Amino acid sequence: MNKEEIVVSRPSISTSGELHEISAVISGGGIDQRVWFRSRSAFGTSLSYNSVAFLAVALFPAMHKGLPLRIEAPIPQEILQKLLDFQRMYSQWISSYRAVEIIAQDDGSEDNGVDVTGNQAFFFTAGVDSFHTYEGNRESITHALYLYGADLQLDQKELRELVSSELGKATE
Repeated sequence: MNKEEIVVSRPSISTSGELHEISAVISGGGIDQRVWFRSRSAFGTSLSYNSVAFLAVALFPAMHKGLPLRIEAPIPQEILQKLLDFQRMYSQWISSYRAVEIIAQDDGSEDNGVDVTGNQAFFFTAGVDSFHTYEGNRESITHALYLYGADLQLDQKELRELVSSELGKATE
């Protein structure tokens, strides 16, 4: 890191039995945190080194701190372009957040050998907006992602398992 910035490391993918995990380290600006997404076999076979999910996690701290965000893996140009508008709009809503520079490889610059054709995921919070998104796009959505630690604390294992089970049923 040459200047103060928030960095998302290149993701790593691991498999243990039917459980697949993609993880990366987010560091800088007082942050040093390993972030991971886990899934059972159906989704795990299409994990990619693309870092869009980690961009979604790291963008808000970067905007809140006003620090550039560097992603050490590919991000589709279309997403980077749309995030310019999103950041402008969000920073108007919440004045303590500022639009920041996002530095990332072009998605086409690296072939990770994983075919994700036909996969469409969305972040599912179990709120009204999430259900509306799911119902309006049910035919094209193949995966729903729930972010633990936002609404439910990570140490609430039994409650997390119950919520996972119920959210799975809701999005079948």
